[in-house]
Amino acid sequence: MNWSWPTLQAVMNGRTPRSQLVAEWIADGDSHILQLRNRGERSEPLPAELRAHWQGRFFAADALRSYEFGMDEPRQQIRFRSIDSTGFFNEIPPGETRKIGWVRVADPTSLQLDPPFATK
Repeated sequence: MNWSWPTLQAVMNGRTPRSQLVAEWIADGDSHILQLRNRGERSEPLPAELRAHWQGRFFAADALRSYEFGMDEPRQQIRFRSIDSTGFFNEIPPGETRKIGWVRVADPTSLQLDPPFATK
């Protein structure tokens, strides 16, 4: 009763549910939103930390929901760190997305996430 339909379907087909959590930058006006998308077949825990870097001028950034924003020196690397590692809201069910934070920089095409996540 606690499994999502994609998880149950994979198990009923005799295989281990596939895991695929990816991070994506989504344009939103002058800012870019960092979101996690679960393309797999099972619920995935939120990563403890995500880091991003860029080229050019930084304007602003902030974290959303259960993450906090921090900046490393030099000012071309930021981190989004989980502030709560327990509970239902720290998992992403299959097929769902979770917004982590947003960034505004002069050259948004230079925004890069540090591994292990693929960017879109």
